[in-house]
Amino acid sequence: MDIPKVLQTLRSYMQVKTTTAPGDIILVGMPSGVFYGMVESIVPDGKKNWFHLKFKLLILPPVEITWILRAPQMSGDIFTINNEPHFLVAVDVLAAAPLSKDNAVNESSGRPVRRTLSLVKGGATG
Repeated sequence: MDIPKVLQTLRSYMQVKTTTAPGDIILVGMPSGVFYGMVESIVPDGKKNWFHLKFKLLILPPVEITWILRAPQMSGDIFTINNEPHFLVAVDVLAAAPLSKDNAVNESSGRPVRRTLSLVKGGATG
């Protein structure tokens, strides 16, 4: 998996935050895939500028993980664990719908065109 390319693609589809805080929903990229998680705590480490980031991967069953990272690594910088690239970035869940893939601009309003999801109703059952 090309981690830098995956991160760049994700950023074009969704709004991400520039910082990470407890309670944030995060995207965690690792060689085995990209997963959602939730930050439980961020505690300073004994080493200056390093932090213990405790989070749960939102998979079944949920998995609790603690990584020791610097602030830029908690905000989208790619880092390595066991010589494998990883990333972690907080998702801005309160932002408007993601920008369109080509970052198109509405000609009449001059505002970015945003993708929306459509509700698809299934057939009646019973």
